[in-house]
Amino acid sequence: MLLHDHASGDPAGGFRQWGFVDGGMGQVTAAMAEAAVEAGATVRTGAPVAAIRAERGRVRGVTLDGGEEIEAGLVVSNADPRHTFLSLCDKTSLPAEFTRAIGSFRCEGTSMKINLALSSLPRIRGDRSRDPQPYHRGILEIGPPLGVLDEQQALARRGIAAVGSHIEVCFPTVHDSSLAPAGRHIATIDVNSQPYRLASGSWDDQKEQVADRVLAELGELMPGLAGAVIGRQVLSPLDLERVLGLTGGHALHGDMTLDQLFVFRPALHYSDYRTPLHGLYLCGAGTHPGGGVTGANGRNCAAAVLADRRWRRRREAVS
Repeated sequence: MLLHDHASGDPAGGFRQWGFVDGGMGQVTAAMAEAAVEAGATVRTGAPVAAIRAERGRVRGVTLDGGEEIEAGLVVSNADPRHTFLSLCDKTSLPAEFTRAIGSFRCEGTSMKINLALSSLPRIRGDRSRDPQPYHRGILEIGPPLGVLDEQQALARRGIAAVGSHIEVCFPTVHDSSLAPAGRHIATIDVNSQPYRLASGSWDDQKEQVADRVLAELGELMPGLAGAVIGRQVLSPLDLERVLGLTGGHALHGDMTLDQLFVFRPALHYSDYRTPLHGLYLCGAGTHPGGGVTGANGRNCAAAVLADRRWRRRREAVS
């Protein structure tokens, strides 16, 4: 994970840097959709795909939740590998070895997301300034020593949510005031070592209690936080799966470990964005180089699609 772009710094210098898009990250996909429409594409939203249809080893199209069938000889999936192949595809159309590899692909997340609407910008204890400070402009990393982090992750693997875990806090409105009404702010909080599968109880029953505890912990550092909260959204790992379609609630579509990176992502012999079904490609974070908003996955996948198209055209011309 230390090799991942979250920790590898930025070409402009610095360590652990994030970028912010004016108007929020949705502006990126909005611009992509606009460019696609200009190029002749039709963009449909609110049309969940129920199945990817295939015949004789070749993709034939998709079936939507409502039963509508769309014929297509080319399908590119941005969903995670487990959802794409184990939920949308007929397993009998895939090689057994490949299905086993995808079934073994680890993609259970261990983080909770808390989004806050704030009446003012919270300040660290002792800060009497009025303007945003450097810590408001970066990512606040709050947590125990590395040894305790290892213990908490071990507990999470056993389904036990960590108390006093590693927390990341960011204030996007310091960089982009358009994300909130004038004078108001938002905060995004990641709470780590919170397992997708709990050893006891359910996330629906526990998530608000966990959020209360996290905000109390942060209140020790930022005394004004509790009084500034005017709204909150709590997303457990289970909610991340429900709301965003992330299998296991894993934001990166799968663990970023050496055995699931490079030629092993998502499976050996299938790291080139192609799949066992001709015409079906994978372009999401479950492909090389992994998660993070880099655009590399989609660009590389598009290059593979175009290369295959050129190869088919040359073959047809020869024959």
